Amino acid sequence: MKPLIGNIQQEKISQLLSQWGDTLTYRYGDNQVIKFSKWNDRFPDKAFQKRFERDYEIAQRYLGHFVIPTQFIPRLNKNGRHSFARIQEYVSGEPLTYEDLSNPITRKKFEEFSKKYRELIDATGYEMDLIGHEGIFKGALGNIFVTEENTLRIFDTMLFYSSGFGKWAWLWAWSMDIIILFAKHRQHRVIEKFTKCISEKDL
Repeated sequence: MKPLIGNIQQEKISQLLSQWGDTLTYRYGDNQVIKFSKWNDRFPDKAFQKRFERDYEIAQRYLGHFVIPTQFIPRLNKNGRHSFARIQEYVSGEPLTYEDLSNPITRKKFEEFSKKYRELIDATGYEMDLIGHEGIFKGALGNIFVTEENTLRIFDTMLFYSSGFGKWAWLWAWSMDIIILFAKHRQHRVIEKFTKCISEKDL
């Protein structure tokens, strides 16, 4: 990961927490995490950071307090080419599952989120990757954490489209389109199940 530029303190980077998909997530100090994109390090392009920032701004605009605030920091990869990191508050929780909706507080939060998420889709035409790599295999919404306080927090705001990654995107765009189709299909089924659960609880 060296050399680095930007306001990143190398000595604060410690335990590897996750390496699902494109992202390496480490503890950063006591109360934060820092995330690095594997693909951006392999195929450096400033467009990566701009794409992530754009998706994040859209998510913040429509989903508000559900989104974990994120700081984007430019850095250099090991070859001295442009890359970036994301710093977020450390949030302890588990992916949102069907079983979580048996809790009336969590259910109400998900209903609130669903209305805001529908507004995002209607306004932009894009869906968000709520299912994540972990959720695909577990039938959960892996990018939404349920905290101990029964709040819902979104830590990954990637939207479902394959463009905007710069000059190297042609190398994987075709496979990414296939992955997106599969992920959207799984996500639709999970959300349908969640929505049905809420409807039955309201009867």
